[in-house]
Amino acid sequence: MKYVILAGGSGERLWPHSRRDFPKQFLCFGDSESLLQKTVKRFYNTAAIEDILVVTNQAYYHLIKSQLDSIDVRLCAQIIIEPERKNTAPAICLAMKYLKEELFVASSETVLVCSSDHILFPEETFLSALVEADQVAKKAVT
Repeated sequence: MKYVILAGGSGERLWPHSRRDFPKQFLCFGDSESLLQKTVKRFYNTAAIEDILVVTNQAYYHLIKSQLDSIDVRLCAQIIIEPERKNTAPAICLAMKYLKEELFVASSETVLVCSSDHILFPEETFLSALVEADQVAKKAVT
């Protein structure tokens, strides 16, 4: 399974904590890890680094790079920068194009697209559901 993490956002939903230049995925709630770091670690602990992609825009690149570097410097190579901000669907299309044309991922591969700013609890339940979802998706393709 490939994991595409969308890390754009306008920073308007959690104002005044979240701002255009520092949206909520970069904020920490209750500990020292941001929502982005928690999202990446959720998959980092169960998948290969090559299976994780983070899609963002140029404005957030350095923030994301810094936060990923604190997890594993190799994650910084997994950042895809949108040519311009165009919301969710174009970001997903860019990631799918990158997976297919740059990483040569088979069209039968399962891809999970998720936001970088969600809190999931209990995380173990979510991850076990992903294993089941992956199996169901692979059966549907064959």
